[in-house]
Amino acid sequence: MRGWTVGCGVLCLLIASSMAMAQGSGTSPSLGGTAHATPPLSAQMKRLAELYHQAGMLQQEGKLDEALVAYREFLQLARAQHQPPQTQLLALAQIYNIYAQRKDLQGIETTLLQIVKVIPTDSEAWARLARIAAAKRDWAKAQQLALHALHLKPPAPIAALAHETLGIVALGRKDYPTARQQLHTALQLTPNDLDARYNYAFALYASGNLREAETQAKLVCEKAPKNLSALFLLASIRQTGRDLKDAIATYDQILALDPRNHEALFNRALLAQQIGMVQEAEKAYVELLRLYPNDVPGHFNFGLLYAGLKNYPAARNQFLLAASVLDKEKSKRDPLLIKLLANLAQVEAQMVFDTANVAQRQELIAQAERHYKEAIALDPNNLRLQYQLAVLYRNVGRYEDALAIYKKRYAEDPSDSSAAFGIADVAFMQGKPDDALAIWHDFVQHNPKDPIGHIQYAQVLELRGRWQEAADQRAALVALNPEDGADMLSQAHDLLQANQLAASQAIYNKVLSLKPQSKSAPNVPNVATAANVASWRLSALQGLADIAQKQNKLADALRYLQQAAEEDRTNAARNHTNPHEEPYLEMASIYEKENQPDKAIQVLNQLAALLPLNEKPYVELGHIYERQGKVEQAVDALIKASQRAKDPLPDSLEAADVYRSHKMYDKAIALYQSLQKRFPKSIELLSDLAQTLEQSGQDEQALGVYQQLYKVNPTLVWVLDKEATVLTRLKRYPEAVALREQQIAAAPNNPQAYADLIHLYALEGKPEECLAWLQAKAQQQPDNASLLTALLDQYDALKRHQEGISYLQGLVSAHPKNAVALACMQALQSHGLKKEALDMMAQVAQKAPTDASIQESYAAMLSDNGDKKAAIAVYQKFLQQPNIPMAEQLQMRQLLAQQLQSTGDLAGAQEQYEQILKESPNDTQSLLNLITLWKGQGKLDQIIAFCTNFVAQPGLSQMQRAWTYTYLGQAFQQQKNIAEARAQYQAALRCMPQFPPAETALANLPAK
Repeated sequence: MRGWTVGCGVLCLLIASSMAMAQGSGTSPSLGGTAHATPPLSAQMKRLAELYHQAGMLQQEGKLDEALVAYREFLQLARAQHQPPQTQLLALAQIYNIYAQRKDLQGIETTLLQIVKVIPTDSEAWARLARIAAAKRDWAKAQQLALHALHLKPPAPIAALAHETLGIVALGRKDYPTARQQLHTALQLTPNDLDARYNYAFALYASGNLREAETQAKLVCEKAPKNLSALFLLASIRQTGRDLKDAIATYDQILALDPRNHEALFNRALLAQQIGMVQEAEKAYVELLRLYPNDVPGHFNFGLLYAGLKNYPAARNQFLLAASVLDKEKSKRDPLLIKLLANLAQVEAQMVFDTANVAQRQELIAQAERHYKEAIALDPNNLRLQYQLAVLYRNVGRYEDALAIYKKRYAEDPSDSSAAFGIADVAFMQGKPDDALAIWHDFVQHNPKDPIGHIQYAQVLELRGRWQEAADQRAALVALNPEDGADMLSQAHDLLQANQLAASQAIYNKVLSLKPQSKSAPNVPNVATAANVASWRLSALQGLADIAQKQNKLADALRYLQQAAEEDRTNAARNHTNPHEEPYLEMASIYEKENQPDKAIQVLNQLAALLPLNEKPYVELGHIYERQGKVEQAVDALIKASQRAKDPLPDSLEAADVYRSHKMYDKAIALYQSLQKRFPKSIELLSDLAQTLEQSGQDEQALGVYQQLYKVNPTLVWVLDKEATVLTRLKRYPEAVALREQQIAAAPNNPQAYADLIHLYALEGKPEECLAWLQAKAQQQPDNASLLTALLDQYDALKRHQEGISYLQGLVSAHPKNAVALACMQALQSHGLKKEALDMMAQVAQKAPTDASIQESYAAMLSDNGDKKAAIAVYQKFLQQPNIPMAEQLQMRQLLAQQLQSTGDLAGAQEQYEQILKESPNDTQSLLNLITLWKGQGKLDQIIAFCTNFVAQPGLSQMQRAWTYTYLGQAFQQQKNIAEARAQYQAALRCMPQFPPAETALANLPAK
């Protein structure tokens, strides 16, 4: 607040007062050497002078309350003496200054009102009263007072103050042109007034003149480098103008003055985040949250930063910290809380897919679900949150929960295409495309004028190959906007797929008749622009060419394509764009089909001239030349294609392969080796080079390339096989053996690898060493059937057949596990030793009477060997064992029932199925088996009785009830009881409204 100025009248009073004080102290000043008698002051004047002097001394000593008392006493005495207004102004000015020093706005305003009461023409007082009214946002009063001050024709500083106030009033009213004008006038009057310049900068900023606003704000900052308000204004201007790096620098200036300034800390972090300065943003958020650990927006934005980096655990941690603060503050209505919960749930949903641990996944799913539901509870009308929860359910396989959300919303508002889309999406996830069709069919019935429904319905119909129905939906789209050629093209395409050639042709011709429109129908966007019409014409001509080809009218097809190419060239030249390649490629294809390769080459050369940087014409030229046997031309074209491709390697490899396929190995190798310098780690290149070297008989060089290839990617086990094969040809047997062993270590169940190893040892003349190696491996992997089969092969090669069988028996004795027994059994059976395999399995089964897997394998072997009774006995004996887990019992009963059924013991099988259903009512397979068994016997009454009783049991799923009602319906239908059959099928559909077996059966019933 500026200090008060004192006029000349007041100065005269001060002189008189000082003279009176001098007289009272016994001194007499001399002017010009001549003594003049000072007129004596009255006692009242002396008292005034003493009071003013006393108040001034108290003010200088900082005793402001006592000074105020003295000045007020001075005022009272002056008024009592009827002193002139200037005398009262003397005290009022000092009172004003004391209040200004204290920043006591109420005291200042009261004092100013006293001043204007004493001196109504004091423009400064009126100007300052106007400024106070502006501070109180009383715009009308402030404007009135400022204009009154200006009416008094004040000096420049006071006039500037009034104009500045008028500018502030205009800012408050958002009248930015007036604000700029008034503040600019104030600056012209007082160019060094920083307050006026600051307000002028703000007015410029508010009106959008950012460049000039920045200039003015910088001037204020240069004059007052520690003015935080000016620095914040400068930062805001730069931030709005997207000059974010300079804005960050300005916030750094603020923080240098005030390191704990929260607004500067927050904005600096946010701006760094917005412009992708990730590390700087992270550091800024860390500093912000160190000083203000409960800053919820800071934690929230920090979480968003981490989420953008896909560091979901860190993002979740920040969101949880923010949520904990909000929870403590009980700010349940804070809009940020809803965003926070939604983002927290989204991050947790993302973490689900990055978590392998099942328990942790389930916990994350539960947390995400809870947070979505909390957000929805705070904002129940937020459909986005509800749909995000539905997407979570869909992504984790909880399809029914997802459908519940979508269907509820769709029931509330059948015009909500998002709800319909969600239902259709889940239907596809469930493998129920017909459900997707049903929802879009319903949607278009409710919303015939909504293009989204027709588009989605058509797309689903297209996926199902129902082209005619899809075309009907496209026709509905065309009816909604007849100018949209894109919809017409889609309709024509679907008709073409439905083999409705005439109808498709008619629509394509209609597209060709479309003209660019300058205006469209009311409330409909103009789609028929010149560019769109040109694009539609190109597609329509290509569609007509497709129809002509289907009709085997190749001349017509070529005519349409040539017209398309000509129009496209014209449009490209007009719009300075590249023409499309499709018409030319299609023409070349037709010419080649017509055995006119020269014309095809001519078209492709034309395309290459039009699109000199496009690889496709050269690729097609290469293919045509190769089919003609013109190897060098084919290679040259493919090399040119590679020079124009983003990735030159594929076309270059194809060029080399042309040489290779024509057995021009030297040229192929040279090309591969030239490419190897540019792509030294390309697996495809190294593989092709190595194989070409092999084909050309250069085994040593091929071996080196294979070794290089394996270094590039050690997971390529087949490379070891290639290396070993080459080494074998080179008769470097020890190295080949080592590679075969390495190959077996990488793929231990590969039978061919063992056969190749045995062959190598035989070539070396070391069969015993081979046997020893296989025996050692067998001890390490006794359940490896491929290994044990190779071991038996080696025993047979050494003519030690019985010793091999004994060795396997010893393995089983040492490792009495089902996997080992099965491996040995497979090895024996592969050598035709079924009896030995069965005997071995019997020994194992005898030692493990409660091992379900061993007993099941033994019974299966007996059954496969034709001894079904023995197999049944194995199952029965197992079921008599005590303490067998229920799951294993049910599995064995199922197998026993099937075995009994295969032997004709239907009563025994029925007993087992009934026992299974008694223990496990949800076993649909056993129910089906039992009903099939009765059907075969013609026991329809028994099926009806059993199913009627079964379906009444509690705990059945809707699926099981639907199946049971369907079985009942089939039984009644076989009894010719159509009415009851219909009732049962309908009951099935009440359980599951879209149950295909019941739907089909009901549709096939004869009419009532």
